[in-house]
Amino acid sequence: MKDLYSEIHLSEEEAACGAEKKTEYRKGREKKEFVLEVSPGVIQGTKTRLTGMGFRGGVPGDLLITAKIGD
Repeated sequence: MKDLYSEIHLSEEEAACGAEKKTEYRKGREKKEFVLEVSPGVIQGTKTRLTGMGFRGGVPGDLLITAKIGD
């Protein structure tokens, strides 16, 4: 499987109002950073798929980010 999985931690205010969150993930030995624009009203467990940001080789996989809200 070529997909990668990550989580983004949001405060209740960020989830309700939306936010731009700097986040990072590991792709093998590489540490990647990017800014994710979180839409207002996101709920716990919402998944965001970033096509082509997973492992390479043939057809690249995706990066799937799950929203975690609160502490």
